[in-house]
Amino acid sequence: MGGEGEYCAVEGVQAEGMSERMRTELESERARLRGVCETLQQAADKLKEMYERGISEQRAGIAKLAVEIAARVVRRKTEEGDYEIVKMIEEALKEAAAEEDVAIRLNPQDMERCKKAQEAGEAKFSGVTFVADAGVGRAECRVETKRGIIASVIDEQLERVGKALIRTVQSNDNQ
Repeated sequence: MGGEGEYCAVEGVQAEGMSERMRTELESERARLRGVCETLQQAADKLKEMYERGISEQRAGIAKLAVEIAARVVRRKTEEGDYEIVKMIEEALKEAAAEEDVAIRLNPQDMERCKKAQEAGEAKFSGVTFVADAGVGRAECRVETKRGIIASVIDEQLERVGKALIRTVQSNDNQ
């Protein structure tokens, strides 16, 4: 029976040694898995950053494309004469406030349209002198006052719209 007790004691020491080795291996495996998880988290963070940057760049590109499309549509409508020059002049005059001695420079073709609108009673401009100016594009006008010039130029308006749109996109991306 003495031999049996010795065997149990040896087996207990062996089990204790094996348990310690398993614990060490388990801790080592946990540390390795923590490292893998940290690496995966860093990769996920990097992918998210790249995705957000890509989306932001796409939004800015879409905004620029929208302005380019609008410019093409406006140019086509201008070439076809499909615009309301009287309303454009009225808008430009609003910016001039109640000035006297106002001169409005128009493209000669628009000058004809404006005269016809006035003769038909569709437009009433008092205290305004119209000047035909081939240097002014169709669907554009320049309002000259004592204080300065107010230009209603399509390309400038489209540029302002484009910049505002891109600022809005960038502002939304930063939120």
